[in-house]
Amino acid sequence: MLYFASTGSNMWLFAICGIGFLWIAAAESRAGVAVMSGFLTGVSYFYLAFDWAQVATNALLPRIALSVVEAAFYGALALIWNYLWRGWRTHQASLRSKRPSQTPRIAWIARSASMLTPLSALAWAAMEQARSSIPFGGLPWGNVAFSLVDSPLISLASVGSTQLVCAIAVAAAICFGLAVNHLIHIRISTSAASAIAGIALIMVPIGIPTGTAYSPVKMRIAVVQGNVPEAYGGFGGSFAQRSLAVTQNHIDASSAILGDEPDLIVWPESASDLDFRHDADARALVRSFVERAGVPLLLGTQRYFDGVRTNDYVFVTPASVQKIGDDASGVVLPTYSKQHPVPFGEYAPFREFFASFMPIINQIGIDMVPGTNPAQLQIEDAAGNSIVVATPICFEVAYDSIVAEGALGADMIIVPTSNYTFGYSAEASQQFAMSRFRAVEHGKTVVQVSTAGISGVISPNGVTQYRSGLFEQDAHTATIALNHTQTFATRTYKERPIAVYAIGAFSVVFALGSYTYVRTHAPRSAQAHRAARR
Repeated sequence: MLYFASTGSNMWLFAICGIGFLWIAAAESRAGVAVMSGFLTGVSYFYLAFDWAQVATNALLPRIALSVVEAAFYGALALIWNYLWRGWRTHQASLRSKRPSQTPRIAWIARSASMLTPLSALAWAAMEQARSSIPFGGLPWGNVAFSLVDSPLISLASVGSTQLVCAIAVAAAICFGLAVNHLIHIRISTSAASAIAGIALIMVPIGIPTGTAYSPVKMRIAVVQGNVPEAYGGFGGSFAQRSLAVTQNHIDASSAILGDEPDLIVWPESASDLDFRHDADARALVRSFVERAGVPLLLGTQRYFDGVRTNDYVFVTPASVQKIGDDASGVVLPTYSKQHPVPFGEYAPFREFFASFMPIINQIGIDMVPGTNPAQLQIEDAAGNSIVVATPICFEVAYDSIVAEGALGADMIIVPTSNYTFGYSAEASQQFAMSRFRAVEHGKTVVQVSTAGISGVISPNGVTQYRSGLFEQDAHTATIALNHTQTFATRTYKERPIAVYAIGAFSVVFALGSYTYVRTHAPRSAQAHRAARR
């Protein structure tokens, strides 16, 4: 059910139901069963959702390994849920025995599901945040919040980003799980109250406005998807030949819309994998096009030095491109270097160790190193207007802090990406859902531009204005609004993770306390409960 919600088919309700069923499995069982339920849920979900890992590597092992690592977080969360709710069940059993002397007298033992529900929901948010941070910088891909971009809960993104959207969704799911639990035990009124609470949690955010106030500042931007020179999997020739062919494709697609008179042209990540700042052939192509177009250009390239490389997004103008000669060392172009290279995708951590049993890792020939500056560029359009653009590259759109740091003070967000290695997997649609989420979260127009799809323009309320298909050459000129205002989620991106981790730590301590109580009181309470039932 979690996977169906992540497919981008407006099936967000499946995410709520899936979490509700997982809560029932975790809260209504023994600890070992709870852990296995959470782990198997995670393995199943991530294995289905991470089909792109197998497509990109042409191997099954990376997909399985990635799924197992991420599923471990689900298993740990299920254990926390189990400990929390077993204490509550033990307390309820004591109350039903009508023997007050057996009820807990320690204040921190939960006496009401209304206390445990938000605590359990925030524990999920903390789990997602931990999964987004470790190991090797984490992987937020598959965060349930991104599956809810078409739900009423998306309105909460501008207030609390993925953490708040996740927490409210999980709280609603637990309410529905409680409703099922009460219904099984023929507690009709309590079941109805729980269901109503869950519905209210989902529907109340409708009243929160999305987007930002009307901005009179407009910009005409050309989004260019040049496509790869051949169908996926059919690349031939050398690296240099393939790179130049991709660049030429983007030139051809851009040339078709120069009559629209855009203020800015945007190309994707890896539009020129040969560094046009140093490679003569790539430089000749880029320079010729920019001079002919007479329009500023943003494009992705790579810089190679000292046996490593960086993934760069570069701004060039008709004036600056003329200054790039055979020796580009003295030319400084506005550049953002990707801060979070993908482990085992763009660089190989502990290469010798992993290569000993996973030779596929040697396919990463040159390791990518991270940049140090925020994902932000200050540029000028064709009219000379100064604009600040947030520029998270590819997978970085999944990381809350990277996008928020770039969006702070920015007028719009551009997400350059290169998806062709993922074929027709779900990666492109999952990433586009993340870009839609970021548009609402930061109240800014988001432009996602890809080599082979999906490219698109998204308004600040998350509505798609334009969207391309996969593996087709496409170019589109859109008039977008620029907005410099900041949402509450943007302004609090540093403080929010600290608060979520603190609450997560509290939930762990609370769960351990609950477990200790259960170990002490459960046998006596169980006997009393059986006596009361007789």
